Amino acid sequence: MNSLTEKIKRKAFDLGFTHVGIAKPEILIDEADYLRKWISSGYHASMEWLRRGLERRINPFNVFPDVKSIICTGINYYKIPSYHKSDIKFKISRYALGKDYHIIIRHRLKDLLAYIKSLDSRAVGKIFVDDGAVMEKVWAVRCGIGWIGKNATLITKNIGSWVFIGEIFLNMELEYDSFAENHCGNCTTCIDLCPTKAIVAPYIIDTRKCISYLTVEYKGMLSKELVKNFQNWVFGCDICQEVCPWNRFAVPTSDKDILTYKDKIVSFLNELQYLKREEFERIFSDTPIKRAGYEGLMRTVRAVLEL
Repeated sequence: MNSLTEKIKRKAFDLGFTHVGIAKPEILIDEADYLRKWISSGYHASMEWLRRGLERRINPFNVFPDVKSIICTGINYYKIPSYHKSDIKFKISRYALGKDYHIIIRHRLKDLLAYIKSLDSRAVGKIFVDDGAVMEKVWAVRCGIGWIGKNATLITKNIGSWVFIGEIFLNMELEYDSFAENHCGNCTTCIDLCPTKAIVAPYIIDTRKCISYLTVEYKGMLSKELVKNFQNWVFGCDICQEVCPWNRFAVPTSDKDILTYKDKIVSFLNELQYLKREEFERIFSDTPIKRAGYEGLMRTVRAVLEL
């Protein structure tokens, strides 16, 4: 490993990232074919930005023409809320039980990029955190961090799928990592146990049936036929991750930034039906839950209560 690559990786770990890898930027031929077929099947639901940004997604040079290396980082976000208790009325995905991960990762990537620039003043980079029309999970595979499971989540060998990822597109050539191998094998547990049957085939999600999409992105009225299978999830869904055998290796995070607000949010899970707009703004203003908005969250809460 050359010294610059080694220093960058060491710094990433020092900043609190649990995973880091580097990939060679290339046009994504196979992924483009998959994405086009997936969109043409209507599986993207109302997320038309996926169609509009397709050419940017499949070609990293369209988002940063000078890119020579893609640095992908990951952070363990596994948190254990008290969902095993029978008296929990409403469930919120673990990724949302804390401060918005976009803020956390972007801040650390800015520090990492500043460090790279301190090593070489010629360095120029662009940061992405679940934005900018970047196929993040694909690059994480190419960086050797993990593989994309049959439930379309990124899975790592050491801690499973509870990983936030972010990238730096850099104008400098570094030493590239090998692609991660897929270790799903013949397992179909996530497909078999998805309550709304949103995983229509291995690696193919019909977003129109996905609880995560319906409770976070979807703005319309919820179908009672689908809601009856929500199992009290009102923001996101962790079912296909909870049942994944690789998540037996999950280790609760000790990252203080990731754990911010967890206990406070969990304490509200039985009282969401009484939540006022002012309380929503105070409690969830810098968490992922703001994505659904007050009306969106309460719509789902009411739909679950009406069953």
